[in-house]
Amino acid sequence: MKILLAEDEAIVAFDLKMDLEDEGNVVVGPCLTLKSCIDAIETKCIDAAILDVDLRGEDVFPAAEILNARAIPFVFHTGHASAIDLQRRFPNAPVCRKPMPVKKMV
Repeated sequence: MKILLAEDEAIVAFDLKMDLEDEGNVVVGPCLTLKSCIDAIETKCIDAAILDVDLRGEDVFPAAEILNARAIPFVFHTGHASAIDLQRRFPNAPVCRKPMPVKKMV
């Protein structure tokens, strides 16, 4: 699978990327900003996404809405956002608390 990784914390992004690749996936990213995330969605063929809610001070929600409209599955990987609020806004997107092993997300 081609998985978009939107994560602005370098160590977390590196660990997730390595784990995803170890599982046989191709990683698009990591995208460190909302703009780079949206650019990747618009220009790359992706099968799924892992989204940190806060990308350098910007909410990832515009990217999540694009993924939702294209029926591309995604999970939120966050340490701060409210799972209840995220589930209310994006009911089909699982919410994983940081740090979460990749095997539990995909």
